[in-house]
Amino acid sequence: MKSRLIRAFTLMELMVVIGIIMIMTAISIPAISKFMDGQKLQQSGRLMQSSFNEARRAAITQRAKNVLVFFREEDAGRPGFFRWGTRRYRERVGYDSEPQYLLAGAQFELETGTIVGGGGAPPGHPIVGRLAGLPIPVFDGIPDEANTALFGVQRRPTQPPPGSSWLWVEFQRDGTINTNSIDNLPTTEGFYDLNIPLTFTPADFDALMTVPNKQFDICLRESGDHQVDKRCFMNLDPNTGRLRLRVHQINAE
Repeated sequence: MKSRLIRAFTLMELMVVIGIIMIMTAISIPAISKFMDGQKLQQSGRLMQSSFNEARRAAITQRAKNVLVFFREEDAGRPGFFRWGTRRYRERVGYDSEPQYLLAGAQFELETGTIVGGGGAPPGHPIVGRLAGLPIPVFDGIPDEANTALFGVQRRPTQPPPGSSWLWVEFQRDGTINTNSIDNLPTTEGFYDLNIPLTFTPADFDALMTVPNKQFDICLRESGDHQVDKRCFMNLDPNTGRLRLRVHQINAE
């Protein structure tokens, strides 16, 4: 009776295959990492859209002004890191929702030159800085709703005196936004249209951060090193309270 020959992989062949897999994995990790960073900013932008939509619905259904307070607070689960987000405040009631946070690793882009407690900080509570788009402070921690310097004695959000910076995004009872806090800057055609490809050099990105080239009301970036290659830009329509968003990437010169 003839014996049947059984073929199998040798140890050397298995090691070669494993080596190829490891090399391909190492090559693909940077590309996967860049893709995930973009998704992180995209999803954080979606969370901001949800926060604005909720505030608008609340203002209309409650027939009461609602404001979105921007803040940063320490992340208890990650020492040395921060969580960035918004919280909705309802006039005559106080905070009327839980905080809505960006995804870990994403934060608001801030104006350059602003420091904690500086740059015209509102009374009674320090700020991290101001948004790079809207002239809104990002508070260092969620302000106490009992702070009458910010929310008044009847729990009505304080409006700044003429010539002063606004403290939050304020939704009126009809769902529109108080335009005193909004810069209505024109945007480049296609800037928020995903069907139109646009490329930006580092110099282009620097120009986008300054008037009159600014194309956004809110901008998100990755936490950490300021020199990152992606941003999530958002444009706010004060008539509808809705945000458009798009993630753009810097292409090397």
